[in-house]
Amino acid sequence: MALSTLSTLNFSLGIFVGVLSSPLAFVKPLDDGSRPRSLKIICAIVLMQLISPLNWFYLIGRLEFAKSAIELARFYRFAWKVWGAWTPFVWWCIWWPAWVAGLVVLMAPV
Repeated sequence: MALSTLSTLNFSLGIFVGVLSSPLAFVKPLDDGSRPRSLKIICAIVLMQLISPLNWFYLIGRLEFAKSAIELARFYRFAWKVWGAWTPFVWWCIWWPAWVAGLVVLMAPV
C-alpha cells in the first residue's frame, strides 16, 4: 500500500523501490530440513545483500557523486528540506525496515 501511494507522488521512485523490494514478498524461514542450513544461510545472505538499501545507497553515492555516500546523504537532506522530496523518507522509513523484517523472517527458527 505504501508503494502505490508513493507511485502517485513519484512514480520512478515507487518503481525503483518496488522492483528492488519485490523479493521480500517471497521470504520465508530457512530451516525446512531439505538442505544444509549453512549453505542456505550463505545463499540467502548474498541474495539479501543484493537488495540491501545500504548497499544501494553506497552504490548510488559512488556512481552519481563519484566521492562517497556522505555526499549522497547531504544531497538527500537538502532535497528533503528544500525541495520536499520523498526519497529519504522512502529509503529509510519504508524500504529499510521492510528489508530488516525480511532478514528477521529469513533467519527465524521454524
